[in-house]
Amino acid sequence: MIIGTVCEAIRSKRGETLPEGLQFLEISTEGRTLVAADRLGAKSGDKVLVLSGPGAARLWQELPVDAAVVAVVENGCGCKPCSC
Repeated sequence: MIIGTVCEAIRSKRGETLPEGLQFLEISTEGRTLVAADRLGAKSGDKVLVLSGPGAARLWQELPVDAAVVAVVENGCGCKPCSC
């Protein structure tokens, strides 16, 4: 698991219909940016806990994902602000 900062929600002009309440977010972590599925409603600037790999894929069996937001972190972690 990693802690990152939400940069923004990813929007598309065309694409597959997503399950209700699901969005994809651009997440900034130390030295890299990743895309994570989110059902919690995280917003730009939120610190989030992201599960990646097989654990994320098992979290939502109906939608194969590589990374998923599993918590919005309330306390500061000392990470650098989002660089997006």
